[in-house]
Amino acid sequence: MAGPAADAHLLSLGAAEATPDWFVHAGAAFPDLVLLADLPRPGGGPPFAGAWAGVLGGRLNHALILGEEPEAVIAIGINPDLGFEAAETLRLRSRRLNDYLIVETGGFRIAYRAAAGGLEARLATPAGEVVEGLLRPRPDLLRRGGTVGAVARDRCGDLAAASSTGGFGSKLSGRVGDTPLIGAGTYADNRTVAISTTGHGEYFIRHTVAAQIAGRLRFGDETLAEALRHVIVDELSEVGGDGGVIAVDASGRVEIAFNTDGMVRGWTTDRLPPQTMTGGHAP
Repeated sequence: MAGPAADAHLLSLGAAEATPDWFVHAGAAFPDLVLLADLPRPGGGPPFAGAWAGVLGGRLNHALILGEEPEAVIAIGINPDLGFEAAETLRLRSRRLNDYLIVETGGFRIAYRAAAGGLEARLATPAGEVVEGLLRPRPDLLRRGGTVGAVARDRCGDLAAASSTGGFGSKLSGRVGDTPLIGAGTYADNRTVAISTTGHGEYFIRHTVAAQIAGRLRFGDETLAEALRHVIVDELSEVGGDGGVIAVDASGRVEIAFNTDGMVRGWTTDRLPPQTMTGGHAP
């Protein structure tokens, strides 16, 4: 099930509903900053490229995320005294003036200038209020939760896999990726393996990645490590499909493979404390 019918079905079962913005936020340091789901790619050249955040005048949480100029995203926190009754996030155009980058609307004007340790930001409201402060680099604002997957083998030998994803920014309305497609992004068969994947979904669909890995174990007499390497490292890399796989086979062997710079991952057993990694090679 997908789309409105799936939403209606989940609501009928009592599931809680949240707007898309609920899943994208600025983190504990700036709790009232809510960022857009489709943030721009960092660009614009030094010294303004990337994501910056800070507190202006000790009174107002603020973030600047600059894409390819003149595209900029401005996030403003809550301060009724300054006229900000609710947090707001705006996609605006920026302009250069000497050493300054300037962004303005009918409600405020902000000027940024490179400074030691970050960007000096000066916000002026139509009422004449001015608050200023230092924004520091915050690349974590650009990190977005991607696919969350899990695989498991229980004490009876049963295998299970589960995957959840919000897709990616600026995707076509109604797009269904590989995550909910059994055999593409998610698969479990007690005879072979449980698999959850993450990456460029269209490639995982086209190559039926999860089912192909299971088939290599069942019919190709490959080990799990060999199957993952052939599909993820060799086949997908060759066609430009980035991503990774977590898997546990019928014997309880855990294998992880990815063809990107890194993948957040972890594993544990009844005899092994939880292990986690982000970059580097899979175990």
